[in-house]
Amino acid sequence: MSVTPTELLCDQTWILTGMTVNSEDEYATMLECDKDNQITFDRNGTYVIDEGPQKCMSSTPQTTSGTWSLGEVKGQSLTLTEEGVSQTTTIVELTPTTMVLRYDDYSGSSTNTIILTYSHPRQ
Repeated sequence: MSVTPTELLCDQTWILTGMTVNSEDEYATMLECDKDNQITFDRNGTYVIDEGPQKCMSSTPQTTSGTWSLGEVKGQSLTLTEEGVSQTTTIVELTPTTMVLRYDDYSGSSTNTIILTYSHPRQ
């Protein structure tokens, strides 16, 4: 019996464990308070991002939320929507312990390829 992408994605907490921009390691230079942020996907199509134990700015909310959906855009994709703004990423890898997402950021006159790696301890 195969596990669906929804089953792999939901009901667990994902923590950012890597980030590259144009193949350069940006995770190494991130603040520790950003590295403990967590995202949880619920089966009802909502998600919650939690700032984790270390907040970078005390004035920001501890959690934010939005909706998510899976689709087919250049392969399997994941779209997150928060306050009417959507970001679609390509799912590069999705296993029981690892999620790798890729998207292109078109800012200014250049395009940056961003790869985010998330993992979680399997319980």
